[in-house]
Amino acid sequence: MESILELITHKNIDKERWDSLVSNNDSSQLFMYSWYLDVVSPNWSALIYKDYEAIFPITEIKKFGTKQIIQPIFTREFNVVGKGVDNQDVFNHLKANYQNISLRFNLEMPQFSPHSRIAQFVKLNEDFSGNYSTNAKRLIKKAQKHFVYKSIPDVSALMAMVKDILVEKIEEFTPDNLLVLEGLMEKALEQEQGQCIAIFQDGNFVGAGFFLMANDRVTYLKGVANHEAKRLGAMYGLMHYAFNKYSLNFNVFDFGGSNVSNVAQFYKKFGAYDYTYYNYELNQLPFWYKLSKKLLKK
Repeated sequence: MESILELITHKNIDKERWDSLVSNNDSSQLFMYSWYLDVVSPNWSALIYKDYEAIFPITEIKKFGTKQIIQPIFTREFNVVGKGVDNQDVFNHLKANYQNISLRFNLEMPQFSPHSRIAQFVKLNEDFSGNYSTNAKRLIKKAQKHFVYKSIPDVSALMAMVKDILVEKIEEFTPDNLLVLEGLMEKALEQEQGQCIAIFQDGNFVGAGFFLMANDRVTYLKGVANHEAKRLGAMYGLMHYAFNKYSLNFNVFDFGGSNVSNVAQFYKKFGAYDYTYYNYELNQLPFWYKLSKKLLKK
């Protein structure tokens, strides 16, 4: 059966029309903007339904002659934007054309045996501070005595601290992925869809967080503080400051999601709601490829 979706190469994508559809769709995620995709998957292509009535990004990699689709670093999920086709139509197309699929969608398609994942978010259009835990309130109060929070125009200090503190804790923070993270933050600043909020103590930089803005949602990308600042509640103060700042123009604060229990517990202390999305894996790789991977691991 011929696909109703057309594959468009990167150079032929009309990014203005692509971004217009993303920005005017209530269910769109930040990860779907062309500038974001350009950073996390520079050669991405697109599935287009009719004349940009619906769109979906293709983040393909080629390994030893096989065609594979992966979820790029620093993206939580992709979803069809527009009308006329849905995620199931896309997955059926991918299944017919790629030998390995590892993607995340916000809708469950039971026939493809997904694994559920959890993200967290706070509603900024309600009394969010009333939902804080007692512990969060105490640490926010402590932080307000020690720290000053303000936006800064570059990410060099944040990236230096990420490399110093987080690299040894987060396996995905390889040198290549750190370049992607830095490029993503710099591009977001250029697009005026990102802000770096720094934490200062007695005039000294002790941490920062980076936040992305799109549609009615603010998304927390990454943040870090030194050990002493964390002990004094710096990250609690940062989140409280961000909620108040962004609640003036946005309805949702998205933590980006974490299946790491202690990180999710931190988010939950702000009264965060759970959001379920789904990971889909389909391995149709040839036997020789699977065998070679096993041998390389030995």
